[in-house]
Amino acid sequence: MLKTKAIFSRKENDFEPKDCVIEKVITLGGSEYDRFASNMIEEYDFIAENKELMRQDAQGVFHCLLVVGEDRADGILVESEGASYARYSSFMPNAADFLQARDMSLTRKSEILDNILEAIGSRYEGEELYERLRDDFQMTDAEIEAADFGLEDNAPDMTMKL
Repeated sequence: MLKTKAIFSRKENDFEPKDCVIEKVITLGGSEYDRFASNMIEEYDFIAENKELMRQDAQGVFHCLLVVGEDRADGILVESEGASYARYSSFMPNAADFLQARDMSLTRKSEILDNILEAIGSRYEGEELYERLRDDFQMTDAEIEAADFGLEDNAPDMTMKL
């Protein structure tokens, strides 16, 4: 048996889900989230402070906040349309699981990328490694330095000579 929460509509002919982009995740304390979830038309500072992130674009995509609570499974998508309250909102069941899966996916991708970069670093060295990272992977000097291949002394001289 699986357990979740949902919003049911009576005799709904067709659901019309809307595309949305979560621009920012807002995490509230558990009781603060409960208060918000039961009174979304009240004005909230966290909505006012993020008004510029929320809108509906020319393609009809909602750019919104995902509001979650500590130790709460579900969340609420909010698009305030310039207001300080949740003018448009949508219940998002299992939001915590959604965020955890996203974070795990990003962590796994980061691990894979680290392994690839390590393999490349052991295959090439010096200027050849530097050129491969810049040309083949479009890495910036800052990204190469952050990856810590120890290339600072081997990077080609990029200063212009007049």
